[in-house]
Amino acid sequence: PVHGGVSGSFEGLDDDLSLLGAPFVDGTFRLRDWLSASFSMFIYGSTKYPSAGYNVPGTYSPFPDLVSDTSDIGPIKILQDWTSALTIGTSDFYFQAGLIRSSFGPLYDNGVIVGPQAARTGHFSVNYRRPTWSFEMLWLELVATPSARTEDRRFPDKHFVSHVFTFKPKPELELSFIESVVWGGRIEPLYLLPFNQLFAAQSMADFGDNSFMGILLRWSFAHNAKVLGQFYVDDFHFNDIIRLHINSKYKLAGELGLVWAPEKGPFRSLSVDYTAVFPYMYTHMRSLDSATYDDRYPGQLNKDGSSKRSYTGQPNYLDYSHAGKNLGVDLDPNTDRVTLRALLRAHPSLDITLLGYFSRHGNASDNRIASGLMNGNYHDGSIFDDGNNDGEWDTTPGALTPTPAPGAEAGNYDNNYSYLRFLIQPYLETKLAGGVNLSWRLPTAIGDFSFNIEYLAEYCWNRNLIPENNSLVHYWSVGGSYRY
Repeated sequence: PVHGGVSGSFEGLDDDLSLLGAPFVDGTFRLRDWLSASFSMFIYGSTKYPSAGYNVPGTYSPFPDLVSDTSDIGPIKILQDWTSALTIGTSDFYFQAGLIRSSFGPLYDNGVIVGPQAARTGHFSVNYRRPTWSFEMLWLELVATPSARTEDRRFPDKHFVSHVFTFKPKPELELSFIESVVWGGRIEPLYLLPFNQLFAAQSMADFGDNSFMGILLRWSFAHNAKVLGQFYVDDFHFNDIIRLHINSKYKLAGELGLVWAPEKGPFRSLSVDYTAVFPYMYTHMRSLDSATYDDRYPGQLNKDGSSKRSYTGQPNYLDYSHAGKNLGVDLDPNTDRVTLRALLRAHPSLDITLLGYFSRHGNASDNRIASGLMNGNYHDGSIFDDGNNDGEWDTTPGALTPTPAPGAEAGNYDNNYSYLRFLIQPYLETKLAGGVNLSWRLPTAIGDFSFNIEYLAEYCWNRNLIPENNSLVHYWSVGGSYRY
């Protein structure tokens, strides 16, 4: 089938209004029993540039997939959004490739490994499935950006590979082990070997890449009810863990959720999940082989009188980002969130989705508790802040002199992320929100019409980590589409 149509919406954030509309065409082709292809093409007209789109948790937006190559017609920005995929094989063994999104994990709406909000990537995957076990391998081609947010530059040659082994000891229980690696500047065939240990393979590059490992859980503990979980680790201090030293290095993210699909009543689905991202998870120091030195601190000097230098203008091939945004969950490090969702089928053609969340976020590099972190523009607690210090104490008059982190010895400023500072900052950005989405579909003889209304209210304490900056914001959208 090949379909075409048009979609459009009005969106608002308080009194800021934007308009988005697009004609589109999509199709799926079954070329052989073992070969199929699909595509979609949208030509958007928008009153906003892609980077200015609203960021609302739990709300899908097409903006992350749009490129910044626009044609301006008056106030309207014209952008294209193309995705396509090719699949070869059977349901037991298949290969897929394309320019697509790649949400991964048991919680499809909120993944800490590859999240649904992550922009489209070059996607290559192999899946082999058996009744009691399966193997999956995923290769993503990513877009690298500099560590400095002020540098609006993009670079190719950044890669992501993951291996997933899944075991089903019982029909109701699935356990998976995942390992992955992010790197750049070269192609590494060693990471493609299916029965390979990626951390060991990384040693061939003198541990110069960034590897991860994790565990996934799917447990159907009752009829139509599941416990879903994922636990993803970048780095931790093994010697401290076996000594039960809690205040140590834990770069990890995890999520645990409960999903229930009632057979009776109006609710089609009810879910609750908790997500936690520890300080400096998804971050990584810049790679030396891809960096040239730029001045970051004009007028500031190291102890030996030399100028402070960094790699802000060059690609960071090792952090867990794609096109300047988190490849994993839509949360910054040092954040947790509880999310509630309910899908209500009020009528065969009318769905009502209820959404609520409570989140907390702090800057783990806050100068009041972290040592040696003197540049607030860089040490913002985002995925571009790796937590490493700025070198020796700056002796320039007026320079910041923060106190050492709890447990840190005076003068020991290396690896500030070695101390667990999960949400203990004096000021936390705290959000409480609730919203509703109404989706109505009307099939007719001349095509399908759909209409969508969405509203979300969010109250935030210390917004943007500014003390006493409390505010209530309202997000809303009204839209529809026609598809033939």
